[in-house]
Amino acid sequence: SAWIETGTYYGETTKILSNISKKTVSIEADKDLYELAKKKLFNFKNVELIFGKSEDILSDAIEKVLDYKNICIYLDAHLCNDHIKNKKTFGVEKDATPIKKELKLIEEQKDKFNKINILIDDIRLFNNKFQNYPKKDYLVNWCKDNNFDWEIEQDIFICKKII
Repeated sequence: SAWIETGTYYGETTKILSNISKKTVSIEADKDLYELAKKKLFNFKNVELIFGKSEDILSDAIEKVLDYKNICIYLDAHLCNDHIKNKKTFGVEKDATPIKKELKLIEEQKDKFNKINILIDDIRLFNNKFQNYPKKDYLVNWCKDNNFDWEIEQDIFICKKII
């Protein structure tokens, strides 16, 4: 299978994903974090880093893994701080979370794969009170509309395409 990750950050999760998949594509919108991850992951031959916002290029990342019948997508492109520089990495609070756009892009291409697992990090924030995060019901309804089972483990909302 292949992994797609939105929000490379420091590349630690990218490293882990590259050890359990044949191909890992990671998208990072902050230029400094992207450059840091490029240096850190230089020797990982099955990792491809893409600079840009996930809502703009997630479709391109999905196109890069069409040779795989099974994919996992880790959605973690949220407004965050670079803890080294103590600054916001990108976005403003009213549009910082691209989750609705990301799910729409996945919905458009989901039938190209046999199995899809989607992991959405930071589920505790999906309460319609923090930034522009929707309520958890939005995610549950998306799963119902697109024939996905769902569950929550730790702080991650997990969607699995029903075959």
